[in-house]
Amino acid sequence: MLFDDARRYVAKAQAAGSPVELQHWSFMVHVWQIFTPELPEAEEAYDNIAEFLVSVEGPTALEEAG
Repeated sequence: MLFDDARRYVAKAQAAGSPVELQHWSFMVHVWQIFTPELPEAEEAYDNIAEFLVSVEGPTALEEAG
């Protein structure tokens, strides 16, 4: 159910011209990203977020985010 909602959100964001990327991580528990550094996948997810922000906003995006 939530994955379908996410796909609809991504489609609407793309239609509006917003930069968006949907990633699907199989076999992960809900909010698994908070289990960093215990889960290597969580670290990878945060790295992916950083790369996306830099690709959209430029290299200073991470500095501005604090």
